[in-house]
Amino acid sequence: LMFILLGLVLTIKLKKSPFDLSASEHAHQELVRGILTDYSGPYLALIHIADWYELVLILAMIAILWSQNLVIGALIALATFFVDIVIDNITARMTVKWMLAFSWSISILFTIVNIAYIYFRR
Repeated sequence: LMFILLGLVLTIKLKKSPFDLSASEHAHQELVRGILTDYSGPYLALIHIADWYELVLILAMIAILWSQNLVIGALIALATFFVDIVIDNITARMTVKWMLAFSWSISILFTIVNIAYIYFRR
């Protein structure tokens, strides 16, 4: 269950649709990159490098926590990244309201199932 939630976190951290709030239906057309509009040059490059660093860190967490074998873990991380890209292409026109309802409902459901599993496992 935590693997699925980590995939949801990966989608949010990558700012893929529908989790890209700057590209929502309420944003104006001049708001292209959200808060990154005012950055340029080396500062924008540092922000993009930090985004890629976060991506590699989350994919490494997926690879390490899911499999003991590093090659299998890397394949699972790449498959997770591919699923994230597919989710981005499928949900291109979803709204922010849908995003909030979906992420909260899935997170609360998986949390309850995880707590019940831990409780009844004893």
